[in-house]
Amino acid sequence: MKKIFDNLLIEKFNIDNQTLHIKLEKEVKFDALYWSENALTPSVKIQSKNYQLDGRNLMIDLKDDKLTPYIRYYLVASQNGLPLRFYDETYSEQPRLHRYYDLGKTQTNTSLHKIVYLNDYGNIGMKFVPQVILDTYDRHLPINVELADLATQMSAIVANLSLDWNPDRLSLLENIKPMLIRLNSLTDEKIEATDFSVKFDANEAEITAKFDGLAGLKINEDYAFGLEVMSEKQSYQLLATRTSLKLFQKFNPFYKGINIVPSNFIDFTFTTNAAVTLQHKRLLESKEESPTLENFFERKQFLTASEKTQLKESYKELENTWIAQAAYHNFLTKEENND
Repeated sequence: MKKIFDNLLIEKFNIDNQTLHIKLEKEVKFDALYWSENALTPSVKIQSKNYQLDGRNLMIDLKDDKLTPYIRYYLVASQNGLPLRFYDETYSEQPRLHRYYDLGKTQTNTSLHKIVYLNDYGNIGMKFVPQVILDTYDRHLPINVELADLATQMSAIVANLSLDWNPDRLSLLENIKPMLIRLNSLTDEKIEATDFSVKFDANEAEITAKFDGLAGLKINEDYAFGLEVMSEKQSYQLLATRTSLKLFQKFNPFYKGINIVPSNFIDFTFTTNAAVTLQHKRLLESKEESPTLENFFERKQFLTASEKTQLKESYKELENTWIAQAAYHNFLTKEENND
């Protein structure tokens, strides 16, 4: 049977500034080198002037002008038409945190970071994403960020977030900055909290953050709650990827949006990978007064037994997804677990 691809076994590799150094287990010759979206066919060819192959040693100048943001590319060579994937057998010996290399901001878009990584199958890849995507989804940091509660205060949103982390794997400083982060964007747009407080307790923190000026949110764009946290060596930007059962019960199934921006409203959506997203929507026809968050929920204060069961089942589905994606599985609080 004809091979679809073959592997080039890597003995070791490292990155020096903007140059990728690969030492192969065997000497090899190939006809072409390229970045591929499907790890088979060429997407962006690497020009011969940008790499040097000398026996087992390959050096690649990581030029970035032609790669499309957010797309995952894999390094592939070609020999007589056969794709050759670069494969490191030792990938499983390293946690993801040490397999994703941030090479800094790209030349073509200074809001995006150039990331070279060794994926969960041992292949070398590269992509351009905002730092928050790298830190939240790729590095598998031993940190949980939960959106615990939401409320309105005049024309502002007050968010309660909880943070906990594994102190055996990561040491965080008492330096936290809450923010709203625009999603799916090529710009590094963040809205910092106008006021916030933080309470620390061992490897946990409770954050209360107030966000004003929501009329400035772009119409029909998604935003999510996030935090910037500091370790001894660097800072991380993380989205709140899960929400509390308390907040989930508070919103569903009676929620329709809150009117905290004149002639507009803020719509919230529960997601499997960004907790709750916000969208600023414009009301073009309806002139009815939308209720505030607090007043709206006073209309139905009690849930029936079947409604409670349905909500808990829906929440459990979300939670199972969060657990599967998390690097640190400290999820249920004692209060929620006993509810």
